[in-house]
Amino acid sequence: MNNYNLCFATAFYHSEGEAPNIKKSADIQKKFDVYYQCIVVMFASLRRFYKEDRMVIFSDALLPNEYQDFLKYLHVETIVLEKKDIIYVNDLRIQNKFPGCLFTLDVFNYVASSKFNNDIDLFCLLDSDCIMSHKLAKYPEDLIEKNLIGGIEINYENDHIVNGQSKNTLHKIYNKLFSKETNIDNFKYFGGEMYMIPSKMIKNISDDVEFIFDYLTHQDKLKDNNEFTEEHILTLAFNKNEVYLTDNIIKRIWTADVHTNIDGTEKQYAIFHLPAEKKYFFQNMFMSLKLNKNAFFKISDDEYNEMVYKPVYNRINPTLIRRVKIIIKNTGIFFKTSLKKIITK
Repeated sequence: MNNYNLCFATAFYHSEGEAPNIKKSADIQKKFDVYYQCIVVMFASLRRFYKEDRMVIFSDALLPNEYQDFLKYLHVETIVLEKKDIIYVNDLRIQNKFPGCLFTLDVFNYVASSKFNNDIDLFCLLDSDCIMSHKLAKYPEDLIEKNLIGGIEINYENDHIVNGQSKNTLHKIYNKLFSKETNIDNFKYFGGEMYMIPSKMIKNISDDVEFIFDYLTHQDKLKDNNEFTEEHILTLAFNKNEVYLTDNIIKRIWTADVHTNIDGTEKQYAIFHLPAEKKYFFQNMFMSLKLNKNAFFKISDDEYNEMVYKPVYNRINPTLIRRVKIIIKNTGIFFKTSLKKIITK
């Protein structure tokens, strides 16, 4: 592989709202701790495979000393954006259930408009609840040499609403926005857990985001539905550009007792996105690192893979206690749904 300069990053904005995939905590600091621990674990997994590449956390403030010390040990830079660089996330005309998610757009804008972009060939932004199982092989090299964007397509039904928008609604906006008459079969919905963008393309994406955001915040229909996440806005931007789909690179894996999409093919993916494991798997992995900062580095590949695969294995082969819990939860959901149907008749 050519000696390209990769940058792995994550974005974290300190917002007081409640994220859907985190149960309500007693206080805001406990919620932040959950995310801080995910951030440390994610970077530790990346550093196991990418020992020399640049790693950065973008935030609106420094993390507490305990976590900053971990990041320094892992050679992860912390870039705190100044108030003048934080635009999208503070725009109250756009609402969503994921507090701080629009900070991702501010990060792209910062990277595109600063000297930061001069020193890298590929920018990879990941959700903090991701963990790397093995290296990415030739995928980054292909993106750089072909000047293509890397994205993960989520195959939702056209009318399936995800946090306020569906493929149908986004497709209609896309056609109006760019004066096109595209077929919805050619329109893709992109997940927000990973964005890989060659440095030459970052300014294009940032400009597209600015154009899209300006349109969304000035259209009359916004008063009827102003619910957009960074995933929606970047889906619109990515459809305007040529995207190289992340086949076998990353998978959004649901491990919750009431919902799972595990199919036994998970080991082929280089990155696991585990939204339901923030307070379980990631917390346990952080405690391992707290006991030994080299916990991810001083073990064999087989030992590491067994550790990373644990949340998937536990869902495929649940203990007797967990099986009972799953039955109870699913039974409760069935009765709640049935009762609601009876009441609404």
